Amino acid sequence: MLIYLDNFQNRAGKINENYGRELMELHTLGVDGGYTQADVTALSRSLTGLAVNYEKDETGLAEQYRAGYEHDGLFEFRPERHDASDKVLLGKPVKGGGMDEVQTVVRRLARHPSTARHISRKLATWLVADEPPEELVKAMTATYSRTGGDLSAVLRTMLGHQGFEASLDDNDFKDPMRYVLGGMRMLYDSPETLVVNAQPLIQWLSALGQAPFMRDTPDGYPIRRTDWQSSGQMAARFDVAQRMAAGPTQLFFIDSPPNDTKPLVPDAGHLLYDKWLANNVRPATRQVLAQARTLHEWNVLWLASPDFMHA
Repeated sequence: MLIYLDNFQNRAGKINENYGRELMELHTLGVDGGYTQADVTALSRSLTGLAVNYEKDETGLAEQYRAGYEHDGLFEFRPERHDASDKVLLGKPVKGGGMDEVQTVVRRLARHPSTARHISRKLATWLVADEPPEELVKAMTATYSRTGGDLSAVLRTMLGHQGFEASLDDNDFKDPMRYVLGGMRMLYDSPETLVVNAQPLIQWLSALGQAPFMRDTPDGYPIRRTDWQSSGQMAARFDVAQRMAAGPTQLFFIDSPPNDTKPLVPDAGHLLYDKWLANNVRPATRQVLAQARTLHEWNVLWLASPDFMHA
């Protein structure tokens, strides 16, 4: 986000508000979280100096700034670019400083009531339903506020709520990531089919519209089930199912496989189905799977079935 939203250009006297705005709108308070344009500016001023450094040490830093400099992994805080003056954020003063000021404003955002509601609703939408029960969101929000943002506690509240239990009876359409990774875990979970090359998975996810780290906008990929349910998505999944089910040789070699390498069609999914799953799938699905003439065809039919498309 520091690179994507231009915070490396955000410095005292030359404020760039992209990161500050999205940090509040998307990742903490939410678009209706009660902040103003003045808050966007104040937060952006507090975030000046945050950047990314691909080198091992600071570069060109004057002696008077070395004490306040921080570098952890790729993260870097450059105090000579930081606006160290006092500010007002969300109606409360912020004492100007260095990295301690950044930590102060981040904690203020994280512990704000609007953040509690926004994060709780996001979690409930992702894990429960596109329109989660309001009483469930309120319970999660209360736990978030009481614990200071302990997400483990928030999830325990969600899992123990009757709204979550009721959602288990609903069809939960998988997004592309869950679809591809779930298919791989089921089909290739055996010592005979050890996957060492993830590049085909990335290609399949790209074909389904959810390539890792390739979202064009900073809001992230959709988390609502209905956002992925379309005729185009289903057609793409049928094509990916054909390729995933065939045991493509590229999965088993870090470099290019030898020319004489034959596809290794996986049987782990069929074995798991016979042992545990067959009695819990739709009769129509069992009937179709029973007509498969080859292991590859069975794999394709299973990955394309409504039972697998839904969690």
